[in-house]
Amino acid sequence: MSRKARASEFQNIFAGNRDKSAFIREKLLHYGIAVLSVVLALWATLLLNPYLTSTPGALFFGAVMVSAWYGGLGPGLLATLLSTFAVNYFFFKPLDRLNITNLNIVIPLVVFVLTAGLISWLNESRRTAQRQAEANLKSLHESEARFGRLTESNIIGVIVANLNGLIVEANDTFLKMLNYTREDLHSGRIRWGEIVPLEYIEVSERAIQELTMTGSCKPFEQEYIRKDGSLIPVLLGFAKQGDRTIIGFVLDLSERKQAQAEAQHRSHQAEEAQSILQMLLEHVPEGITIAGGPPDFPIIANSKLTQELLGRPNESLVGMSSESYVQFYNLFLADGVTPLTLEELPLYRATRYGETIRDEECIIERPDGTTITAIANVVPIRDSQGEIIGAIDCWRDITNRKLIEEALRQRETELRLITDTLPVLITFVDSEQRYRFNNRAYQEWFGHSTAEVYGKYLWEVLGESAYEVLRPYVEQVLAGEQVTFESEVPYKDGGTRYINAIYVPQFNRQGIVEGYAALITDISEQQAALRDRNLAEAALRESEGRFRQMADTAPVLIWMSGTDKLCNYFNKPWLDFTGRTLEQEMGNGWTEGVHPDDFQRCLDTYTNAFDARQNFKMEYRLRRNDGEYRWLFDTGVPWFTPTGEFLGYIGSCVDIHDRNLAEAALRDSEERYRILAEVSPQAIWMGDVYDGLRLRNGGITYCNQYWLDYTGQTMEQTAGYGWISVIHPDDRDRVLKTSMQAVANATNYEIEIRFRQVSDGSYSWHIVRGLPFRDPSGQMIKWVGIASDIHDRKVAEAALQQLNEMLEQRIQERTIQLEAANKELESFSYSVSHDLRAPLRHVAGFVELLQKRHSSTTLDETSQRYLKIIAETAKQAGILIDELLTFSRMGRTEMRYINLN
Repeated sequence: MSRKARASEFQNIFAGNRDKSAFIREKLLHYGIAVLSVVLALWATLLLNPYLTSTPGALFFGAVMVSAWYGGLGPGLLATLLSTFAVNYFFFKPLDRLNITNLNIVIPLVVFVLTAGLISWLNESRRTAQRQAEANLKSLHESEARFGRLTESNIIGVIVANLNGLIVEANDTFLKMLNYTREDLHSGRIRWGEIVPLEYIEVSERAIQELTMTGSCKPFEQEYIRKDGSLIPVLLGFAKQGDRTIIGFVLDLSERKQAQAEAQHRSHQAEEAQSILQMLLEHVPEGITIAGGPPDFPIIANSKLTQELLGRPNESLVGMSSESYVQFYNLFLADGVTPLTLEELPLYRATRYGETIRDEECIIERPDGTTITAIANVVPIRDSQGEIIGAIDCWRDITNRKLIEEALRQRETELRLITDTLPVLITFVDSEQRYRFNNRAYQEWFGHSTAEVYGKYLWEVLGESAYEVLRPYVEQVLAGEQVTFESEVPYKDGGTRYINAIYVPQFNRQGIVEGYAALITDISEQQAALRDRNLAEAALRESEGRFRQMADTAPVLIWMSGTDKLCNYFNKPWLDFTGRTLEQEMGNGWTEGVHPDDFQRCLDTYTNAFDARQNFKMEYRLRRNDGEYRWLFDTGVPWFTPTGEFLGYIGSCVDIHDRNLAEAALRDSEERYRILAEVSPQAIWMGDVYDGLRLRNGGITYCNQYWLDYTGQTMEQTAGYGWISVIHPDDRDRVLKTSMQAVANATNYEIEIRFRQVSDGSYSWHIVRGLPFRDPSGQMIKWVGIASDIHDRKVAEAALQQLNEMLEQRIQERTIQLEAANKELESFSYSVSHDLRAPLRHVAGFVELLQKRHSSTTLDETSQRYLKIIAETAKQAGILIDELLTFSRMGRTEMRYINLN
């Protein structure tokens, strides 16, 4: 339509006798106005730039609109191009240069271009519509002349009828439409009432009434009856000409009705397809991602399972480009280590290169860090020209399948190992009586390896005699019956054996026997086997008894429940704890002892875990036999048979009441410690352990308020190595050496350090004691220390040291004096002891002589007593002289130090 309007415009131009130069001048005027509009908009924007910082392109929209309104699409696009360069060059930083790489600039410019282009196109459409209206007015005058030819053109059916319903004239199109001939028309056999079906009579009568009253009727749809009796849908319109004549127009709607029916059918099919697709995306057990067409191939649909398996169930990824989509996740090769490059990603290869991917395996890392294994099948979607317009990515989470396959392989290995170690024949025979599986026992029984037996017929391995014995049972099991029998079989290579055999038929999906599995046991030593079985049963009963005894003697409360969620067993410690009988606790009776505040939470936890067949842990209060509610820690696990059948739950409870009280006490203790540490008149600190010669996490991690007040440092300044700055420079090397030595030996250490005091900048002596803090396993986890102010003590010690030195000097001087006096005393003692010894010896000798000469009879008692006193005194004097002599010799002996207890 636009091209026709332009052609008409050019024709009008030439029809108006405008020459080529005038046409060129008009076009130059249009484009000149476009340039002028942009220049004015640029001048006004530069003038108002402080007020238009956020929207520098506002006035340029006006320039584009004026250009397009006056000149049409061409000048509008020129104004758009000039405005884009002007905005980019003058108003986007950096100024005076074109910014074509910064997305923050390119995107607004693109939006401006699109909007301005839309304005130009709308104005061009307006100009075209205006020209079309003028053309329509002219064509209206010509339509009357063309109407006369319309009847003859046989485009639509035209009829002339009277009010009695007789069609007196019709064109060929109408006659052909109803399969009538011109002779039928002239003979008067075509009447209105005869060609209108009964169900449309009322519609036709209303149209006639409207025609009678207004002279015309609105077009309406109905059906006409053809000459052959078939119906044809038509669109009718009538106008009254004169009093008795009616002119009607009849349009065949068969093709349109058929097209509408086909369109409705296609629409219905499309709706069904859309509904099926939506249901498929919601319920299909596979991940489906559908990408749209170029250039970005955006994601247009994602199945529900896709987002759930990718770990983003609540995020809509629709609209994201396929390139961004495939890079949204971390994808790896099947080894789980090698990441996939963009060119290797299946969806990217399908949309960019048209590659079809079949069962390609990869590892997907989800946002929470978990991984899944998936296989991708990607098919590119092409249009009728073969161009890629999208892709469908169907992928399946095979993580469980991989685990199952691995478990199946392990299971098969274990099964083969088990069957090979069993001392019985285990085999599978197909319907043709060929061996398809057999264990290693065949080699022990018959001397044939597994590979040799595979594929052979029964009689080839067992021998004809053995086969004849077993043949009835084989035919019976191949008929679909399970067979169990005992018989004596003369094997060809295995000798005669008494066997117990079980043949189990194997059916396919159609119910046809495809073979049977056989378990054959040598029961020649049946009594020994029976004895062993009895022993095994006794052992089982003993094992059950041990379990009961263990459960009843275990220091925990044990319970069991069945598949109906009702408890069916409680051990003796449980019953002792609650003081109730087993009958009282059975079923839901145990809940009577649960604290009312914990009952619903306890029941919900148990029920939810039971329904999900998951382990659970919970804490609740249970009434003890003395009425006290005590905290228990309950752990429950689902119980399954080896075949995976769910049997119920087994749980155990531990009394943690004392532990909870201890934890509360510990929290109180820790709070008290924190308060004591903060108000302590000593510096208390904690630090990380060393890793080699460096602190693992930066050294000091905590200091109390005393340290912060004393040093003037903040905790941030102290942390790490900041505390070293307040140590006296002369002490730093000694401190580091001592601390590293203690860390290397993992021992306590004690050292005296001078710290700088913030109040006056002086250094005061402190004694620092540090010890390692260990976890229960003995591993050092931190260092704890305390620094006590000993400055006054150090000052006193210095004064005491000075006093001791002075006293020491005085003692030395006094010692010299005493040594000289002792020497004189020793000399005197020696002289006195020698000088007194001779007269004393004479006295003692004469006293002894007197005692010998005069007996007790010649001397009175008094004289004897005097002699005795003289003798004893002389003896004591001799002892004294000996001691003086010994004392005089001590000065010349060497002094020795001995330890006294």
